[in-house]
Amino acid sequence: MLATAPVRDSSGGSGSKKGRLPRAMLWGAAGATLLTVALFGALTIARYAAPMQPYVPVVRSYFIAAEEVLWDYLPLGVDGLTGIAFNNTAAGSELADGARFYVLSAPNRIGTKYKKCVYQEYSDAEFLSKKPRALEWQHLGLLGPALRAEVGDVLKVAFLNRCSFPASIHPHALFYLEADEGVPMPTGAAGSMPMASGGGGGMPMADSSSSSAADDVEAMLAALDPGRGDGSSVAPGSRHVYEWLVPQRAGPGPEDSSSAMWPYHSHVDEVADVSSGLLGPIIVTRRGLATSKLDLKPRDVDREFVLSLSVVDENLSHYLEDSMAQSGVAPGMLSDADFQASNLKHAINGYLCSNLPGLEMAANESVRWHVFAFGDEVDLHGAHWHGQTVVLRGRRCAFGSSLSFYSFILLRTDDIDLIPASVKTADMTPDNTGRWMLHCHSSRHIKAGMAAYYDVVPCLQGCPAVAGSALRISLAPVLLLLLGAAILA
Repeated sequence: MLATAPVRDSSGGSGSKKGRLPRAMLWGAAGATLLTVALFGALTIARYAAPMQPYVPVVRSYFIAAEEVLWDYLPLGVDGLTGIAFNNTAAGSELADGARFYVLSAPNRIGTKYKKCVYQEYSDAEFLSKKPRALEWQHLGLLGPALRAEVGDVLKVAFLNRCSFPASIHPHALFYLEADEGVPMPTGAAGSMPMASGGGGGMPMADSSSSSAADDVEAMLAALDPGRGDGSSVAPGSRHVYEWLVPQRAGPGPEDSSSAMWPYHSHVDEVADVSSGLLGPIIVTRRGLATSKLDLKPRDVDREFVLSLSVVDENLSHYLEDSMAQSGVAPGMLSDADFQASNLKHAINGYLCSNLPGLEMAANESVRWHVFAFGDEVDLHGAHWHGQTVVLRGRRCAFGSSLSFYSFILLRTDDIDLIPASVKTADMTPDNTGRWMLHCHSSRHIKAGMAAYYDVVPCLQGCPAVAGSALRISLAPVLLLLLGAAILA
C-alpha cells in the first residue's frame, strides 16, 4: 500500500516556505510603497497647493494701437490645401463648392476684403515704429499680439485708439480695477465689493484665498501707477494705459498644463467691436516654469499656436457700409438675405479655406495648442486635427522626471469641442510627418471654409527624443500594483 504524503497547509504549519518571500521583505516592500506614495503626495502638494514664496512682480509693458486695415480673408485667392480656384465652377472639391458662396465678389457681394479694426503692436510709447510680427506668431492673422506674463507679474498696456469708434481692451481672468476693466459701467458699480484693509488700492477680500496670495496681490498693486484716467471707453485719437495684475487664479490651475490662455477684446460695444476685429490672446505661464525672465514660453514646450474659430458676422461690424462702398455694393443690399448670409465668414484666425499661414512644426516636438471660440449660438465648434492626436489637461511632471503622478487624468483626442468664449489648451507630440488638415467638424462650417492645414516636417538637428522612447508611465498604477502584491503575498 502506497503511503500518502501529508497535505500541508500553504498558509503556515509544517508547509515548506520555498518560493515565498520573507515576512520582513514583504513589510519592507509595503513600507517603501507607502513611503513613496506619501513622498510624491507631499511634493505634489508643495508644488501645486502650498503658498508660493514672495515674488517680486515684473512689469510686462506693451504698446498696442487699434488701427484700421483692409483685411483679406482669402489672400491666396484659392483653396490653400487643394489649390482650386473658386471662380472655376467647372471643377472643384466639395469644400470649394460650399465656400464659393462666401468668397466670390459680385455686384451684390463684398467677397473677401473687408474694412477692419485690429490690435497692432508697436515698439515705442509714441507709436511711431510698428513692431514686426515674429515668424512664430504669423499664424495669429487677424488676432492681436499675444500678451505674455508669468503668474505674479503686472501687465502694462499703453493703448492708442486710431479707429473711428470708441474702443477699449478688456482682459479675461486678470485682476483689474474699475478704470482698467475696459467696460463702460455706472460710476462706482464695481467699487461696492468688500475691500481688504491696509491699502492695496481696493483689493477684493474674496480674491485672497491665503495670506501668501494676498501678499502677492498687494505687491502687484503697489507697482501700479495711479492717476491714469478711465479706460472703459477710449475715444478715437485718445490713449489709456491699462494695468492688470496676474494673480495665481489667472494662471494655470492645479490640474492644468504649464500655461493658460485668456482672450482680450474691446468691450465698449462688445458685439460690434469684436465683429470689427478687436480680439487677441493673453498667455499666462505658471510661476517658475518660464524659459527665462524674458522668454515666457514654458520650458516644457517647443512651439505654441493660438487658434480662434469663429463665424465672423460682418453684418454686425462698425464698418459694414464702408466695406460695401469699397466693393461697389449698393446700399439697398443691406436688407437682402443672401447678401447678409454671404457676410458670415467661417474663419480660423481671420482666414478661410486653408489660407492660414505659419502652422509648421518638427516631428516629436512638444507643441501646445490654445484653441478658443468667439461669437454667438452658431459658434459651436469641433476643432479636429488630421494625422495626430492631442492631450487635454496634460502637463509635464513637476519633479523633473517623466514619471507623472497625474497621468491617469489625461484625455487623448483628435477633436476639441468649443462654445463661445471657451478656451481649451491641448498638447501634441507630432509623429506623423506631412501636411494635415485642421478644421471645424461642424458640417456647415467646414463647407463654408473653416479649415486650415499644418505641416509636420522631419527634424534635422537638435531633435527631441522619439515619442515613447522615454519612460512615460503612470506612477499611481505602479504603486498600487506593488502595494497589492505585497498584501497578497
